[in-house]
Amino acid sequence: MKKKYTTTLKLITSVFLLVALAFNTAKAQSVPPSIGPTGYATWPPGWSQVVGSTDISSAVGFAGDAGFPWVNSPSNPPTGHTVWVSGGWNESSSTNITGLTIGVNYTFTFYAAELQFDVVPIYDGILELYNPSSGASLATYPFTGGNSVAWFTRTYSFTAASTSLPIAFRYSPQGDYGHAWNVSIASNAVAPTPVACTTPTALNCEAATAITAGSTATSTVTGGTGGNVTWAISPTSGVSTTSGSGSTTGAITFANAGTYTVTFTSTN
Repeated sequence: MKKKYTTTLKLITSVFLLVALAFNTAKAQSVPPSIGPTGYATWPPGWSQVVGSTDISSAVGFAGDAGFPWVNSPSNPPTGHTVWVSGGWNESSSTNITGLTIGVNYTFTFYAAELQFDVVPIYDGILELYNPSSGASLATYPFTGGNSVAWFTRTYSFTAASTSLPIAFRYSPQGDYGHAWNVSIASNAVAPTPVACTTPTALNCEAATAITAGSTATSTVTGGTGGNVTWAISPTSGVSTTSGSGSTTGAITFANAGTYTVTFTSTN
């Protein structure tokens, strides 16, 4: 909202703003990415074995082995990585999401593909995200692409109950065993869930009035509910107080003749 002072006229106009709420935490949340040297019975740095022996694969083949190619060659995942963690129905590895702030809502985003290493007639197994410490299931992600080699975007939303969250993946194939679960995770895969903001109500300004140089005046607005109201005056030369917060400026002295603008802003 703007309010103008002049030796002959005081004019007020108004504006209000809506800004997105952002989180600024002391520690950034992170998760070890699903990359490392390809091979059998291995897992990415920062991960650990839960059961069986997961592998680090590539588009070349299972575990990056050109002698064990996928039935249909996949593309690289949307993370831009050229390798990823893979496992069969009895293979699971885990890692930890760290740097969380208790009570904050987060979204974990990763990419999953069901790739075929043997010709079998039945597809579409189920990938499960679970807590390896408690064994509790966090979410399930059924594959639906048949013999597709597409990477699917998957998300898990949660409210942090601790500063870290252990996570692991496991897989339930459907029918004959001839497929592997494949997961690609970027280091920035976890982020605070955006919070919707409401627009503050409109600000209502006073009618224009005139003041004389050297006199004192107060500017007041109403409205702006749902936001924080601040104000600033320009130009600042000869003005006793040039900025502040609240719907009123309090008494301000204008030492010099001229035109002054008082801008009120309500921000959520």
